[in-house]
Amino acid sequence: MQVTIKGKASGKTQVTSYDSSIKVTLLEFLQDHKIPIASSCQGRGKCRKCSLSDYRLACEIECFKENKDIIVEFDYL
Repeated sequence: MQVTIKGKASGKTQVTSYDSSIKVTLLEFLQDHKIPIASSCQGRGKCRKCSLSDYRLACEIECFKENKDIIVEFDYL
């Protein structure tokens, strides 16, 4: 499976593969792959800094449950 990360501010796109059998949130996945993502609450959904362009939180999206390619956009990347 693939995660496509689009930065609206920079206009950059990055594509990274992921194993859907590994149980991680999108926030954990991005942090593990050294993709800069804001989060001061360590993924507890309190700070809302990991908000995607569609207002979902990266800490609440479980990659393994999606079981498909994921496309996310961040306004500030």
